Amino acid sequence: MDTFYNDIVAKGVYFLLGLEDNLACHTAICLAEGFQELGIPIYANRNYWYVRDNDRHLFNFNKDITVNDCAICIASVSNLTGLPSQDHEIVRTIIKPMLDSNVNFKILLNIADQIELFIPELLDLNYVFRSHMNRFITYPINFVPWPFGVSNRIKNAAGIYVPFSERQQEILVNFRPSGDQSVRVALEYTLIPWLSSMFTINRTVEHRGANMPIDSDDKLDYTYWQQIGGRHHKSYYQRLKNSLACCTYGGTFIYTNLEFNTDFAIARWDSWRLWESLVAGCVAINLDFDKYGFQLPIMPENWKHYIGVDFANPKEIIDRFKENPDLMSSIAFEGRKWVLEHYTPVPTACYFLDIIMGETLGTTKNLLDILSVVD
Repeated sequence: MDTFYNDIVAKGVYFLLGLEDNLACHTAICLAEGFQELGIPIYANRNYWYVRDNDRHLFNFNKDITVNDCAICIASVSNLTGLPSQDHEIVRTIIKPMLDSNVNFKILLNIADQIELFIPELLDLNYVFRSHMNRFITYPINFVPWPFGVSNRIKNAAGIYVPFSERQQEILVNFRPSGDQSVRVALEYTLIPWLSSMFTINRTVEHRGANMPIDSDDKLDYTYWQQIGGRHHKSYYQRLKNSLACCTYGGTFIYTNLEFNTDFAIARWDSWRLWESLVAGCVAINLDFDKYGFQLPIMPENWKHYIGVDFANPKEIIDRFKENPDLMSSIAFEGRKWVLEHYTPVPTACYFLDIIMGETLGTTKNLLDILSVVD
């Protein structure tokens, strides 16, 4: 294991970033930030993600470094469905060249909302790290569950934890318009009435792509806003820090391509909102991960790190809050502690290396601790 780590430190990681959607680069950003903190060189097919502190990009194009020079190649793309694979631009410009290279590990990151992936060339990759995976849905053998996770942008924007006693007695329900969100529609009629009987519901939304004013104090936030497709808003993070909880669920009910004879499964369930809420110490209200088959490398525990709703008993949330007034504060604290331990850039990068090497999760982190690479 230490030989492999020394090899990637010497050769680095090459990122192939799709050109069509910077939102698809979020998981690549999380990994690259982790690799950078571990002393692993980062190369890419384009300059992206400007880092003001050192006046350069996280991903840098170097004409003298190709995929073949690196230990790992990671492609981060979206829009992988609905087209014959041979004619697909992503296949021609990214996946095919990666397959033709001699790099040892060829890996795809995908966080798109697409329910199914049809491109057969994906089977020729070592791994496809796929967000939204559900154990009730059938996937190709080389697919691996992967989170949206927490980037340094999210961690820095969330800032210092605000004690629960100083927060507004409200729950955020701040969903933007989004197609085919049948889970949100169902919970709007079954869960929200119960929540509104006990808490104020705050539905304030910053629409993606809305103009963001610039002043002398907001230049970093404006840079983030530009680079992440208009998703970054300082006011949103401030509301998270000042609220008790946030509804972070989403997704689509599907009834085909299922395993275990289940009646339905939920696709498209992961989101930035889930991870932003956890880091901000705002209780994340989602669905019960275990019951509904959601998959992550390291799983959170319901009613300890987050609140997982059961469609059969949405009133349970209110009943538990009334029985234990300190429950929300405990979940907020434990959820923030859990996400900072497991899903900030360094541990995310370590889990990634564990998976591609076939090691038990935590092996790389333990090794790097021994080598004094990680504080």
